[in-house]
Amino acid sequence: MTKNNLSVLVQMDPLENINFNSDSTISIIEEGLKRGHNIFFCRPQDIFISSQRKKIRCKKFKFKNSGVSISNNLSEYEYSHFKVIFLRQDPPFDISYVTNLHLHMVQSELRNADNIFFINSPLGILKFSEKLYALDYPEITPKTDILNELEDIKKFIRKNKKIVIKPLYDKGGSGVTLIEKLDKNSIGRIAALTKNFTQKIVVQKFMSKVSKGDKRVLLIDGKPVGAINRVPSPGSFKANLHLGAQAKKTNLSKTELNICKQISPSLKKNGLFFVGIDIIDNKLTEINVTSPTGINQINRMDGVSIQKTLWKQIEKKIQFKAKS
Repeated sequence: MTKNNLSVLVQMDPLENINFNSDSTISIIEEGLKRGHNIFFCRPQDIFISSQRKKIRCKKFKFKNSGVSISNNLSEYEYSHFKVIFLRQDPPFDISYVTNLHLHMVQSELRNADNIFFINSPLGILKFSEKLYALDYPEITPKTDILNELEDIKKFIRKNKKIVIKPLYDKGGSGVTLIEKLDKNSIGRIAALTKNFTQKIVVQKFMSKVSKGDKRVLLIDGKPVGAINRVPSPGSFKANLHLGAQAKKTNLSKTELNICKQISPSLKKNGLFFVGIDIIDNKLTEINVTSPTGINQINRMDGVSIQKTLWKQIEKKIQFKAKS
């Protein structure tokens, strides 16, 4: 096996929903094509089992007019055709998402899929919820409870005054709500997010220093390779770039580097090769294991190429596995 002929599958969201000029996954694909790899696109629904064999329907990426394009031809391959598989579709993390992860894991020994290098491991993604994973490190996370009962949430509010509530399995700031006092309106918002107090949510002490930024740190094979500071727009507490936050150049403090060092063994042990973590005021708030973004913003701020670093590390891993 040489590094120039890898068959690579990228499972991601529908291409019509993707901004080809700014999307992190497209940047990864473009770099892979430059390196001579054969890269294919599939949706979560394009993996299936037929006649006792696991298969993929996919289309091939290619260069067109100095950018990434995709073939119109739909091909069908045995799952084991691929040596590298990126799992890059966004949450919500629902039963369809879980079913897809199970499909990636089934028949692994039967179809020699243990030789496939995943970014990230389907078992690792299944094992660690992004908003719960950080709670494995309570000494470096903000005060956070996972609740659904109104009385429990009221107690948390009385103790911490200003709080933020978040859905467990959504993305991009969706459903994230600031609660400053308990009244009819705020109880209504809590009821809506908990599906009338039946589904658990994240209940977290509000971190006022979010106004100074929420750092997104990208880690490859457990090591930080770049970061940006996402500063909310005036009057907002949400640091999501697509919601108007501004990306600012940043460096990692000693405390932030120690956070990366602390979680690194778990990431490596569980096959979480490419991860994005969020840090506010030296506190770890989230570990994104599904489809971390921020590549292009970091590249522009720091004059680097995160996608090139990512591919170098993937090729290094593949060569090591080929020799073992």
